[in-house]
Amino acid sequence: MKRHEELSELTIRRYGMRKLLLSTIMLTVLAGAAWLTSARDTRSGALVSQAIAEVESPSGIQAEPQESTDSASEAAGVAQPGEVQERGIIRPGRSDNPLQAKPIAPTIPGYIGFMTWNGPWVGAVGGGGVTADALRTDVRLLDSWEQFRLMPTGNGTYAIQTANGQYLTAVEGGGRSREPVFYTTQRQIGDSEKFTFWFDELGGYHALRTSGGRYVTALGGGGKAQNAFHTDATKIDRWEKFRLHKCADLGTGLQYFVAPGGGIPMRAFDGGGRTKDAIGAYLVKFDDWARFKLLRQSDGSYALQTSNGVNYLTAVNGGGLVQSSSLPDIFHTDATQVQAWEKFRIVEMKNCAYAIQTVSGFYIGLAGLSSVGSTRVSDINQATKFRLIMAGLTPTGR
Repeated sequence: MKRHEELSELTIRRYGMRKLLLSTIMLTVLAGAAWLTSARDTRSGALVSQAIAEVESPSGIQAEPQESTDSASEAAGVAQPGEVQERGIIRPGRSDNPLQAKPIAPTIPGYIGFMTWNGPWVGAVGGGGVTADALRTDVRLLDSWEQFRLMPTGNGTYAIQTANGQYLTAVEGGGRSREPVFYTTQRQIGDSEKFTFWFDELGGYHALRTSGGRYVTALGGGGKAQNAFHTDATKIDRWEKFRLHKCADLGTGLQYFVAPGGGIPMRAFDGGGRTKDAIGAYLVKFDDWARFKLLRQSDGSYALQTSNGVNYLTAVNGGGLVQSSSLPDIFHTDATQVQAWEKFRIVEMKNCAYAIQTVSGFYIGLAGLSSVGSTRVSDINQATKFRLIMAGLTPTGR
Protein backbone atom coordinates (compact mmCIF):
# COMPACT_ATOMS: atom_id res chain seq x y z
CA MET A 1 0.00 0.00 0.00
CA LYS A 2 2.78 2.43 0.93
CA ARG A 3 4.66 1.43 -2.22
CA HIS A 4 1.56 2.25 -4.25
CA GLU A 5 1.15 5.67 -2.58
CA GLU A 6 4.80 6.53 -3.30
CA LEU A 7 4.37 5.64 -6.94
CA SER A 8 1.21 7.75 -7.15
CA GLU A 9 2.97 10.74 -5.58
CA LEU A 10 5.89 10.32 -8.00
CA THR A 11 3.45 10.21 -10.91
CA ILE A 12 1.73 13.40 -9.72
CA ARG A 13 5.07 15.18 -9.38
CA ARG A 14 6.07 14.14 -12.91
CA TYR A 15 2.71 15.27 -14.21
CA GLY A 16 3.15 18.60 -12.41
CA MET A 17 6.59 19.09 -13.93
CA ARG A 18 5.17 18.46 -17.35
CA LYS A 19 2.35 20.91 -16.74
CA LEU A 20 4.97 23.48 -15.69
CA LEU A 21 6.92 22.73 -18.88
CA LEU A 22 3.74 23.18 -20.92
CA SER A 23 3.04 26.55 -19.26
CA THR A 24 6.58 27.72 -20.04
CA ILE A 25 6.22 26.70 -23.71
CA MET A 26 2.84 28.40 -24.02
CA LEU A 27 4.17 31.65 -22.50
CA THR A 28 7.09 31.59 -24.92
CA VAL A 29 4.75 31.08 -27.88
CA LEU A 30 2.42 33.88 -26.79
CA ALA A 31 5.33 36.30 -26.32
CA GLY A 32 6.36 35.86 -29.96
CA ALA A 33 2.86 35.80 -31.44
CA ALA A 34 2.72 39.55 -32.09
CA TRP A 35 5.36 39.42 -34.83
CA LEU A 36 4.90 35.96 -36.25
CA THR A 37 3.01 35.60 -39.55
CA SER A 38 -0.15 33.60 -39.84
CA ALA A 39 1.87 30.72 -41.26
CA ARG A 40 4.18 30.76 -38.21
CA ASP A 41 1.13 30.96 -35.97
CA THR A 42 0.07 27.72 -37.57
CA ARG A 43 3.45 26.19 -36.76
CA SER A 44 3.32 27.51 -33.16
CA GLY A 45 -0.12 26.02 -32.72
CA ALA A 46 1.29 22.71 -33.87
CA LEU A 47 4.05 22.91 -31.21
CA VAL A 48 1.53 23.63 -28.48
CA SER A 49 -0.67 20.76 -29.62
CA GLN A 50 2.37 18.49 -29.61
CA ALA A 51 3.30 19.56 -26.05
CA ILE A 52 -0.24 18.92 -24.81
CA ALA A 53 -0.23 15.54 -26.49
CA GLU A 54 3.02 14.67 -24.73
CA VAL A 55 1.65 15.60 -21.31
CA GLU A 56 -1.72 13.93 -21.75
CA SER A 57 -0.42 10.82 -23.50
CA PRO A 58 -0.87 7.85 -21.13
CA SER A 59 2.57 6.53 -21.94
CA GLY A 60 4.21 9.95 -21.92
CA ILE A 61 5.80 9.13 -25.30
CA GLN A 62 5.02 11.05 -28.52
CA ALA A 63 5.05 8.92 -31.65
CA GLU A 64 7.55 10.05 -34.28
CA PRO A 65 5.95 11.36 -37.50
CA GLN A 66 6.18 9.02 -40.45
CA GLU A 67 8.06 10.25 -43.48
CA SER A 68 5.76 10.61 -46.47
CA THR A 69 6.68 8.89 -49.69
CA ASP A 70 3.77 10.32 -51.68
CA SER A 71 5.50 12.63 -54.18
CA ALA A 72 2.18 13.41 -55.85
CA SER A 73 0.79 14.91 -52.65
CA GLU A 74 3.97 16.95 -52.24
CA ALA A 75 3.66 18.28 -55.80
CA ALA A 76 0.04 19.17 -55.14
CA GLY A 77 1.09 21.33 -52.22
CA VAL A 78 -0.02 19.09 -49.33
CA ALA A 79 1.88 19.96 -46.14
CA GLN A 80 4.63 17.48 -45.36
CA PRO A 81 5.78 16.55 -41.81
CA GLY A 82 7.90 19.25 -40.24
CA GLU A 83 6.93 22.02 -42.71
CA VAL A 84 4.46 24.86 -42.46
CA GLN A 85 1.69 25.00 -45.08
CA GLU A 86 0.87 28.67 -45.60
CA ARG A 87 -2.83 29.39 -45.63
CA GLY A 88 -4.30 29.60 -49.14
CA ILE A 89 -0.96 29.01 -50.92
CA ILE A 90 -0.06 25.98 -53.00
CA ARG A 91 3.53 25.42 -53.97
CA PRO A 92 4.31 25.37 -57.71
CA GLY A 93 3.54 21.94 -59.04
CA ARG A 94 1.83 20.26 -61.96
CA SER A 95 0.08 22.25 -64.66
CA ASP A 96 -3.26 20.67 -63.78
CA ASN A 97 -3.17 22.08 -60.25
CA PRO A 98 -6.79 23.15 -59.52
CA LEU A 99 -5.84 26.66 -58.39
CA GLN A 100 -3.41 27.21 -61.23
CA ALA A 101 -6.08 26.05 -63.68
CA LYS A 102 -8.47 28.93 -62.99
CA PRO A 103 -8.69 31.74 -65.57
CA ILE A 104 -6.77 34.82 -64.45
CA ALA A 105 -9.40 37.28 -65.67
CA PRO A 106 -13.19 37.27 -65.96
CA THR A 107 -14.76 35.42 -68.85
CA ILE A 108 -15.42 37.67 -71.84
CA PRO A 109 -19.18 38.41 -71.74
CA GLY A 110 -21.42 36.55 -74.14
CA TYR A 111 -20.28 33.99 -76.68
CA ILE A 112 -18.12 33.66 -79.77
CA GLY A 113 -19.09 31.94 -82.99
CA PHE A 114 -16.22 30.59 -85.10
CA MET A 115 -17.04 30.88 -88.80
CA THR A 116 -14.84 28.89 -91.17
CA TRP A 117 -13.39 30.22 -94.41
CA ASN A 118 -16.25 28.81 -96.52
CA GLY A 119 -18.99 30.06 -94.22
CA PRO A 120 -20.23 27.19 -92.00
CA TRP A 121 -19.83 27.45 -88.25
CA VAL A 122 -17.70 25.35 -85.93
CA GLY A 123 -19.82 23.25 -83.59
CA ALA A 124 -18.93 21.24 -80.48
CA VAL A 125 -20.65 17.86 -80.91
CA GLY A 126 -23.14 17.35 -78.08
CA GLY A 127 -22.15 20.71 -76.65
CA GLY A 128 -18.96 19.12 -75.29
CA GLY A 129 -17.89 15.91 -73.54
CA VAL A 130 -16.52 14.16 -76.64
CA THR A 131 -13.08 12.60 -77.21
CA ALA A 132 -13.10 11.89 -80.97
CA ASP A 133 -14.48 14.04 -83.79
CA ALA A 134 -15.33 16.50 -81.03
CA LEU A 135 -15.77 19.42 -83.46
CA ARG A 136 -17.56 19.69 -86.78
CA THR A 137 -17.60 22.45 -89.40
CA ASP A 138 -20.81 21.84 -91.36
CA VAL A 139 -23.29 23.88 -89.29
CA ARG A 140 -25.22 26.56 -91.16
CA LEU A 141 -27.54 27.77 -88.39
CA LEU A 142 -25.70 28.83 -85.28
CA ASP A 143 -27.20 27.45 -82.05
CA SER A 144 -25.91 26.84 -78.51
CA TRP A 145 -23.48 24.07 -79.57
CA GLU A 146 -21.81 26.54 -81.94
CA GLN A 147 -21.30 29.20 -79.28
CA PHE A 148 -18.15 29.22 -77.17
CA ARG A 149 -16.90 31.28 -74.25
CA LEU A 150 -13.41 32.79 -74.17
CA MET A 151 -11.52 32.88 -70.88
CA PRO A 152 -8.23 34.82 -70.62
CA THR A 153 -5.51 32.60 -69.12
CA GLY A 154 -2.53 34.96 -69.15
CA ASN A 155 0.26 35.95 -71.52
CA GLY A 156 -2.20 36.55 -74.35
CA THR A 157 -3.65 33.03 -74.23
CA TYR A 158 -7.28 31.95 -73.96
CA ALA A 159 -9.23 28.87 -72.99
CA ILE A 160 -12.25 27.99 -75.13
CA GLN A 161 -15.26 26.67 -73.22
CA THR A 162 -18.10 24.69 -74.79
CA ALA A 163 -21.81 25.03 -74.06
CA ASN A 164 -21.65 22.23 -71.45
CA GLY A 165 -18.83 23.92 -69.55
CA GLN A 166 -15.92 21.72 -70.68
CA TYR A 167 -12.80 23.18 -72.27
CA LEU A 168 -11.42 22.54 -75.72
CA THR A 169 -8.20 20.50 -75.62
CA ALA A 170 -5.69 20.31 -78.46
CA VAL A 171 -4.54 16.71 -78.03
CA GLU A 172 -0.80 16.58 -77.30
CA GLY A 173 -0.75 20.38 -77.51
CA GLY A 174 -1.30 20.23 -81.29
CA GLY A 175 0.66 18.72 -84.16
CA ARG A 176 -1.96 16.07 -85.02
CA SER A 177 -3.41 15.18 -88.42
CA ARG A 178 -5.44 12.14 -87.33
CA GLU A 179 -8.23 11.75 -84.79
CA PRO A 180 -8.37 12.44 -81.96
CA VAL A 181 -7.36 16.00 -82.71
CA PHE A 182 -9.51 17.71 -80.07
CA TYR A 183 -11.16 16.68 -76.82
CA THR A 184 -14.03 18.58 -75.20
CA THR A 185 -13.99 16.77 -71.85
CA GLN A 186 -11.70 18.79 -69.60
CA ARG A 187 -13.03 20.69 -66.58
CA GLN A 188 -9.67 22.26 -65.77
CA ILE A 189 -7.28 24.38 -67.83
CA GLY A 190 -3.78 23.11 -68.55
CA ASP A 191 -1.32 23.97 -71.31
CA SER A 192 -3.21 21.95 -73.95
CA GLU A 193 -6.35 24.00 -73.27
CA LYS A 194 -4.61 27.31 -74.04
CA PHE A 195 -4.72 28.97 -77.46
CA THR A 196 -3.22 32.13 -78.94
CA PHE A 197 -4.93 34.24 -81.60
CA TRP A 198 -3.37 35.86 -84.65
CA PHE A 199 -5.28 38.58 -86.54
CA ASP A 200 -5.32 39.49 -90.24
CA GLU A 201 -5.98 43.23 -90.62
CA LEU A 202 -6.55 42.93 -94.36
CA GLY A 203 -9.39 40.44 -94.04
CA GLY A 204 -10.63 40.47 -90.47
CA TYR A 205 -9.78 36.83 -89.87
CA HIS A 206 -8.29 35.15 -86.81
CA ALA A 207 -6.07 32.09 -86.68
CA LEU A 208 -5.70 29.85 -83.63
CA ARG A 209 -2.32 28.60 -82.49
CA THR A 210 -2.01 25.71 -80.05
CA SER A 211 0.33 25.58 -77.08
CA GLY A 212 2.71 23.51 -79.20
CA GLY A 213 3.08 26.35 -81.72
CA ARG A 214 1.01 24.81 -84.55
CA TYR A 215 -2.07 26.33 -86.18
CA VAL A 216 -5.60 24.92 -86.28
CA THR A 217 -6.82 23.91 -89.75
CA ALA A 218 -10.48 23.48 -90.74
CA LEU A 219 -10.04 20.93 -93.53
CA GLY A 220 -11.53 22.05 -96.82
CA GLY A 221 -12.24 25.44 -95.27
CA GLY A 222 -15.22 23.93 -93.43
CA GLY A 223 -18.21 21.75 -94.28
CA LYS A 224 -17.16 18.50 -92.55
CA ALA A 225 -18.94 16.43 -89.91
CA GLN A 226 -15.97 14.10 -89.30
CA ASN A 227 -12.21 14.46 -89.57
CA ALA A 228 -12.85 18.18 -89.66
CA PHE A 229 -9.59 19.46 -88.16
CA HIS A 230 -5.83 19.16 -88.11
CA THR A 231 -3.52 20.94 -85.68
CA ASP A 232 -0.22 20.50 -87.53
CA ALA A 233 -0.07 23.62 -89.74
CA THR A 234 3.15 25.62 -89.51
CA LYS A 235 1.85 28.61 -91.48
CA ILE A 236 -1.47 30.38 -92.00
CA ASP A 237 -3.44 29.94 -95.20
CA ARG A 238 -7.16 30.12 -95.97
CA TRP A 239 -8.16 26.98 -94.09
CA GLU A 240 -6.48 28.31 -90.94
CA LYS A 241 -8.59 31.49 -90.94
CA PHE A 242 -11.79 32.00 -88.94
CA ARG A 243 -14.15 34.89 -88.35
CA LEU A 244 -14.80 35.39 -84.62
CA HIS A 245 -18.29 36.81 -84.38
CA LYS A 246 -19.65 38.05 -81.07
CA CYS A 247 -22.98 36.67 -79.85
CA ALA A 248 -25.39 37.54 -77.02
CA ASP A 249 -24.04 39.85 -74.28
CA LEU A 250 -21.72 42.47 -75.77
CA GLY A 251 -20.41 43.63 -72.40
CA THR A 252 -19.08 47.15 -72.04
CA GLY A 253 -15.68 48.64 -72.73
CA LEU A 254 -14.78 46.00 -75.33
CA GLN A 255 -13.56 46.84 -78.82
CA TYR A 256 -15.22 45.49 -81.95
CA PHE A 257 -15.04 45.78 -85.69
CA VAL A 258 -18.57 46.63 -86.83
CA ALA A 259 -18.92 44.94 -90.21
CA PRO A 260 -22.07 45.05 -92.37
CA GLY A 261 -22.75 41.44 -93.30
CA GLY A 262 -19.51 40.47 -91.61
CA GLY A 263 -17.43 41.69 -94.53
CA ILE A 264 -16.38 45.31 -95.00
CA PRO A 265 -16.04 47.15 -91.68
CA MET A 266 -17.27 50.63 -90.83
CA ARG A 267 -14.31 52.96 -90.37
CA ALA A 268 -14.14 56.31 -88.58
CA PHE A 269 -11.66 58.26 -90.67
CA ASP A 270 -8.75 59.77 -88.74
CA GLY A 271 -9.94 57.72 -85.78
CA GLY A 272 -12.77 60.23 -85.18
CA GLY A 273 -13.20 63.98 -84.81
CA ARG A 274 -14.84 64.65 -88.18
CA THR A 275 -18.12 66.12 -89.45
CA LYS A 276 -17.39 65.58 -93.14
CA ASP A 277 -16.69 62.14 -94.61
CA ALA A 278 -16.68 60.85 -91.06
CA ILE A 279 -17.74 57.23 -91.69
CA GLY A 280 -17.17 54.86 -94.58
CA ALA A 281 -17.57 51.15 -95.26
CA TYR A 282 -15.89 50.53 -98.57
CA LEU A 283 -12.37 49.29 -97.72
CA VAL A 284 -11.67 45.79 -96.44
CA LYS A 285 -9.21 46.92 -93.83
CA PHE A 286 -9.58 46.07 -90.16
CA ASP A 287 -7.18 48.67 -88.83
CA ASP A 288 -7.37 51.07 -85.87
CA TRP A 289 -9.85 53.35 -87.65
CA ALA A 290 -12.26 50.39 -87.84
CA ARG A 291 -12.27 49.81 -84.09
CA PHE A 292 -15.15 50.96 -81.93
CA LYS A 293 -15.41 50.60 -78.18
CA LEU A 294 -18.95 49.78 -77.09
CA LEU A 295 -19.94 51.57 -73.89
CA ARG A 296 -23.21 50.45 -72.35
CA GLN A 297 -25.42 53.27 -71.10
CA SER A 298 -27.75 53.22 -68.10
CA ASP A 299 -30.80 52.81 -70.36
CA GLY A 300 -29.35 49.72 -72.09
CA SER A 301 -28.29 51.55 -75.24
CA TYR A 302 -24.68 51.79 -76.42
CA ALA A 303 -22.34 54.60 -77.34
CA LEU A 304 -19.72 53.78 -79.98
CA GLN A 305 -16.43 55.43 -79.09
CA THR A 306 -13.97 55.89 -81.95
CA SER A 307 -10.41 54.63 -81.84
CA ASN A 308 -8.94 57.95 -80.74
CA GLY A 309 -10.59 57.37 -77.36
CA VAL A 310 -12.11 60.86 -77.35
CA ASN A 311 -15.00 61.02 -79.80
CA TYR A 312 -18.27 59.18 -80.30
CA LEU A 313 -20.36 58.20 -83.30
CA THR A 314 -23.32 60.53 -83.85
CA ALA A 315 -26.40 59.83 -85.96
CA VAL A 316 -27.19 63.35 -87.21
CA ASN A 317 -30.67 64.44 -86.04
CA GLY A 318 -30.86 61.17 -84.12
CA GLY A 319 -31.47 59.28 -87.36
CA GLY A 320 -34.26 59.39 -89.93
CA LEU A 321 -32.00 60.62 -92.76
CA VAL A 322 -31.05 59.24 -96.17
CA GLN A 323 -27.64 60.02 -97.62
CA SER A 324 -27.68 61.96 -100.88
CA SER A 325 -25.64 64.48 -102.84
CA SER A 326 -27.35 67.31 -100.97
CA LEU A 327 -26.96 65.50 -97.63
CA PRO A 328 -23.67 63.60 -97.86
CA ASP A 329 -22.97 63.31 -94.15
CA ILE A 330 -25.53 61.58 -91.95
CA PHE A 331 -22.90 60.59 -89.38
CA HIS A 332 -20.42 62.67 -87.43
CA THR A 333 -17.60 61.57 -85.15
CA ASP A 334 -16.79 64.82 -83.35
CA ALA A 335 -18.94 64.45 -80.21
CA THR A 336 -17.00 64.33 -76.96
CA GLN A 337 -20.02 63.55 -74.76
CA VAL A 338 -22.76 60.97 -75.02
CA GLN A 339 -26.16 62.56 -75.53
CA ALA A 340 -29.29 61.30 -77.27
CA TRP A 341 -27.90 61.28 -80.82
CA GLU A 342 -24.88 59.25 -79.67
CA LYS A 343 -27.03 56.43 -78.31
CA PHE A 344 -27.80 53.29 -80.31
CA ARG A 345 -29.68 50.12 -79.52
CA ILE A 346 -27.97 47.00 -80.78
CA VAL A 347 -30.58 44.32 -81.44
CA GLU A 348 -29.47 40.71 -81.76
CA MET A 349 -30.80 38.77 -84.75
CA LYS A 350 -30.12 35.20 -85.92
CA ASN A 351 -26.65 33.74 -86.41
CA CYS A 352 -24.86 36.33 -84.27
CA ALA A 353 -25.98 39.22 -86.44
CA TYR A 354 -27.24 42.58 -85.14
CA ALA A 355 -29.41 45.46 -86.28
CA ILE A 356 -28.44 48.94 -85.08
CA GLN A 357 -31.27 51.30 -84.11
CA THR A 358 -30.96 55.07 -83.72
CA VAL A 359 -32.66 57.09 -80.99
CA SER A 360 -35.39 58.09 -83.47
CA GLY A 361 -36.42 54.44 -83.77
CA PHE A 362 -35.13 54.00 -87.31
CA TYR A 363 -32.43 51.46 -88.19
CA ILE A 364 -29.18 51.85 -90.09
CA GLY A 365 -29.15 50.55 -93.67
CA LEU A 366 -26.87 50.44 -96.67
CA ALA A 367 -27.31 52.35 -99.91
CA GLY A 368 -25.42 49.78 -101.95
CA LEU A 369 -22.05 48.34 -101.00
CA SER A 370 -20.04 51.54 -100.94
CA SER A 371 -20.96 53.11 -97.62
CA VAL A 372 -23.49 53.42 -94.83
CA GLY A 373 -26.21 55.39 -96.57
CA SER A 374 -29.39 55.54 -94.47
CA THR A 375 -30.62 55.98 -90.94
CA ARG A 376 -34.27 55.79 -92.00
CA VAL A 377 -34.98 52.05 -92.25
CA SER A 378 -38.24 51.40 -90.42
CA ASP A 379 -38.46 47.59 -90.82
CA ILE A 380 -35.86 45.73 -88.79
CA ASN A 381 -35.94 42.88 -91.31
CA GLN A 382 -34.80 45.32 -93.99
CA ALA A 383 -32.09 46.82 -91.83
CA THR A 384 -28.47 45.96 -92.47
CA LYS A 385 -27.30 42.96 -90.45
CA PHE A 386 -24.01 43.81 -88.78
CA ARG A 387 -21.49 41.35 -87.43
CA LEU A 388 -19.36 42.38 -84.46
CA ILE A 389 -15.89 40.91 -84.72
CA MET A 390 -13.79 40.79 -81.55
CA ALA A 391 -10.75 43.07 -81.51
CA GLY A 392 -7.73 43.02 -79.23
CA LEU A 393 -7.45 39.26 -78.69
CA THR A 394 -3.86 38.84 -79.87
CA PRO A 395 -0.89 39.07 -77.46
CA THR A 396 -0.08 42.50 -78.94
CA GLY A 397 -3.68 43.72 -78.59
CA ARG A 398 -4.46 43.59 -82.32
